[in-house]
Amino acid sequence: LVIFPEGTRYNPVNNKDAIERSRTFAQQKDLSPLDYVLYPRSGATVSAIKALKDKLDAVYDVTIMYNQTYDNDRQIRLAAPSMSEYLSGQTNELHIDIRRFRINEIPNETNEEISNWLYQRYYLKDKLLKEFYEFQKTKQTDSIIFKSDKDDIPFEIELPLRETI
Repeated sequence: LVIFPEGTRYNPVNNKDAIERSRTFAQQKDLSPLDYVLYPRSGATVSAIKALKDKLDAVYDVTIMYNQTYDNDRQIRLAAPSMSEYLSGQTNELHIDIRRFRINEIPNETNEEISNWLYQRYYLKDKLLKEFYEFQKTKQTDSIIFKSDKDDIPFEIELPLRETI
């Protein structure tokens, strides 16, 4: 089961309404504003965790980051590439952050607890993206980096991108 709780792609050019709705939601819920992701819609995640918590071992939080998605001059995030843009080589780097949460690590007694856990995950995603874009200002490489910092399964793999025939 894969859920994309943002409901839509973050795109400051074509989706300003979604960004504004996310900021309004944050104000209403007294949450920190986000600059690089949208606040998630928690309904599907809440329903899935409540219905499947006795059948799940873990929930994975995956964040995908692309280079060339931040405009340093204007200091704004750009839209992530579409699949066709990525496959045609318009971006040359992909970073994946994978975090595993045992189901018993996720507060799940009430819908509000699950929602708040999810909002916290997105706050941390936003911080991760901020750090990523700061790092991208000084680093450029042609590679794919797979990374997880979970204590019991730490790994990082950097693979060079190569053209294939």
